[in-house]
Amino acid sequence: MAVRPRKELFSSGSIVWKVPSWAEPLNSGSKCNASMKLLSNYALVCDGARKLYMLDTPNRTSKTFSSWNVVLEYEIPTVAPSAYLLDAIQSSSSAEINCLLISVAATTGSSKSDVHLDWLTFGTTADSWGLVRHRRLSSPSFPDYAVFEPTASSLTVCTSDPFSAVLDSANPEIKPSEPSQPTPQPSAEADSITSSLRFTWSQCPPDASEEDSRLVNILIHLGSQKPPEVTKEAFKISCVSCAPEGHTGFAMQRLCIEMLTEDPEKSPISLCNARLFASVEANETMWTYDKETNRSVF
Repeated sequence: MAVRPRKELFSSGSIVWKVPSWAEPLNSGSKCNASMKLLSNYALVCDGARKLYMLDTPNRTSKTFSSWNVVLEYEIPTVAPSAYLLDAIQSSSSAEINCLLISVAATTGSSKSDVHLDWLTFGTTADSWGLVRHRRLSSPSFPDYAVFEPTASSLTVCTSDPFSAVLDSANPEIKPSEPSQPTPQPSAEADSITSSLRFTWSQCPPDASEEDSRLVNILIHLGSQKPPEVTKEAFKISCVSCAPEGHTGFAMQRLCIEMLTEDPEKSPISLCNARLFASVEANETMWTYDKETNRSVF
């Protein structure tokens, strides 16, 4: 890894660190796709061959470069033989670092593959770093986007198929689900009673077209196990400010979607709690009822 003394020069530089595993012979046909994330005073490097390195990087703004020192070398416990570092974030106290890796592995007994997101949390005590928690999510589809929220308490993942939790070192009850048994097909009469329900909540300026970037559509699709008595009044959609103290820029909001339960003493079911990148105007929102999908709701 060479750091250029000037960004416009790409033919020379000072070597601050070399990936140790690359000095060893690799299996025939193997390819290493390295990935790196720079934090405030650390660098995380995934060598593409199941090794993750945490490097202490001295003053990176100095004109003279010092060697980067390895403070942690960790063998990634991924399902696949290689992984790619998607994101990393360091806590404000600098005592915790979270990193997100993605890997693709063939499904046992099938020609299909599963995509895995491994969420690793490292902590430090007495100048020594170590793994404190390992979480894994799995999906049949590759995500379009996956990143940590600013506090690293949750993930934002955009994907065509949802990710499900299959591993959590802090919660042994989380484990891969067993293959579901085929269920009998419901009769036409039963299907008319338990048909899926769909509601769409939209934000759309009056002059916006379908291609307008200001258009926001949220499709709420309830499974067939939900009773047909569920109506749009059961949903609570709100935008909560998440701007830090002293923030004077654009409005920072979180979109919260909750579904009320039949038992008033129980807390609502959270369907969405994600940060928005543009503000929501309450006077420009509306509900849409899908008549073709919902056959006997009202």
